Amino acid sequence: MSRRAILVLGLLIAVAIGAIAKGSTTPLIADFLTVTGYGVNGDGQPYANSNAASIQADITSSLGLVVMTYNSGRGLYFNFDPAAPAWQAANATAGLPPYFGAEIDLNGNNYYGTFAGMSVGSTAQLRTNLMFHWGGSTWSLEYPALAVMRQTASTWLVTSDPADIGYGPGFTISDSASLTVARRRSNTNFGNVNMPIHFTITLQ
Repeated sequence: MSRRAILVLGLLIAVAIGAIAKGSTTPLIADFLTVTGYGVNGDGQPYANSNAASIQADITSSLGLVVMTYNSGRGLYFNFDPAAPAWQAANATAGLPPYFGAEIDLNGNNYYGTFAGMSVGSTAQLRTNLMFHWGGSTWSLEYPALAVMRQTASTWLVTSDPADIGYGPGFTISDSASLTVARRRSNTNFGNVNMPIHFTITLQ
């Protein structure tokens, strides 16, 4: 084999390994439903995967869900309960307001398998980190137990409300999330807040 052929073969192998490591993704449309009272809401329009608009929404070939709007000018709206001690601490320490909009990076991890492998009507626990930019810092709401239910062959519901599921899925669905801000040298965890959230993801 010539030296050039060896180099080309090596390049092809490197590209293949990189593709496997990255994993394939399936583009989605994420639609955040209205939450009554305190919680997390969309801006009234679905978030479709679009390189031009800097919006990413997809599920990976492994266990992941990603919805990201950084540098898009769009995001979610956060409505915190002013009586919550964790929000009060964040407000006193870093000036976090009770209501605001922010660009987001949501990452969910399916505890029980792949999204594509779920049967219609089945439910899985979703550990979810909802990061948002506010005040020059990256904040996060970390939900240990959202639920993801496959409603149809092409649509899943992600929710913090057990009533949305309608049966006991084998774990406790919760809208409780830890509120954290990332600092240069350390992270500050202010404690848990109740921030209801529910949205659908549909194959694009």
